[in-house]
Amino acid sequence: MTNSAPTEMIFKLIISLNAIQITKKLAEEPDLYLLWLVHKAVKFTSMKNVSILFAFALLFVFNFTFAQNDPLDDIVKLEKKAALFKMADLATSEEKGIDLFYQRFNWTADPAEFYISGEVVMYFTVTEDQLSEIDLEMFNAGLDVSSVQSSQGNLNFEEIGEWQFKITLPNALPLGAVDSLIITYEGTPNNTGFGSFVSSSHGPDETPLMWTLSEPYGARDWRPVKQDLNDKIDSTDIYVTSPLGYSVAANGVLM
Repeated sequence: MTNSAPTEMIFKLIISLNAIQITKKLAEEPDLYLLWLVHKAVKFTSMKNVSILFAFALLFVFNFTFAQNDPLDDIVKLEKKAALFKMADLATSEEKGIDLFYQRFNWTADPAEFYISGEVVMYFTVTEDQLSEIDLEMFNAGLDVSSVQSSQGNLNFEEIGEWQFKITLPNALPLGAVDSLIITYEGTPNNTGFGSFVSSSHGPDETPLMWTLSEPYGARDWRPVKQDLNDKIDSTDIYVTSPLGYSVAANGVLM
């Protein structure tokens, strides 16, 4: 068989296998059986065609999977998972008692170091009468807050458990009041999801780089945050200080 016919080879390979065995294995462990198919295919072709064969086998498995499952059922399952996350946020939304409308971030970061320091500024409107505490979230095991300030001066705060960060107001705020917090912190972030905070390298010279993803659930891994998807912030300013030679990118408009 020539290198010009990789698709013909994979068809012959599949036909030569027991059809019942393929169906059973794909239903039980599609990912592992995909690797097995590619392993068998490599024995019958040159390495030049391995990537083509892998892509073809992957397409075969995907087609099989979607043929067995109703796409509507998959969508329903995904929506149920999203609803559970939303319900979890709703359960704590009223306890937080504030509606954020503006945030300013002022960070210092070196991509060569898995570390971050800076300020998180939050402007908010009070949504419950006589608000005396504000509950936020952050990765307490790695991040340390040095100060919290508001119009009332320096505020007392407490890190509770793995994620809770509680701020105490000396004078309770009435419903509808507008105030702000300035939280100064630093430390070693956590990394969850698809990369909530990552320090890695890029290119042939392995130039250090830093990036963050998995918002919003991964936000608390690297900064103090109100972890509530129902509170949409109107606007945000981001300032980042980094070593010479680096560029910083984010959503929004470069100023």
